[in-house]
Amino acid sequence: MQRIARKIRTTDILNHSPSQKNGWILWEKDGESAPVILFNPHAFPITVQVQINAVVWGVTDSLGRTVAVQTVRVPQTNHSDLYNSMFLAPVPAWGYAVYYLLNPV
Repeated sequence: MQRIARKIRTTDILNHSPSQKNGWILWEKDGESAPVILFNPHAFPITVQVQINAVVWGVTDSLGRTVAVQTVRVPQTNHSDLYNSMFLAPVPAWGYAVYYLLNPV
């Protein structure tokens, strides 16, 4: 886990970024973004449907390539909490993939 953690680009966000809904904190200082790490314990590659409980304006993979993201209606109805973001993420066999959420400005 430490080897994986050292490879993931992060930034000190606790003192710099505003808190988002439901405790989510998205990094959006100096062009940084929030990392999402997906693990695959299977012996075959998978593509996972990832639903994030926040509205983001973009998603990139670990190489900076743009990933298609869609705003979807949430399954619950909570006052103004109406939308989530969803994207498809390929993850290699017995491995992990890192994606970065770009917060709306």
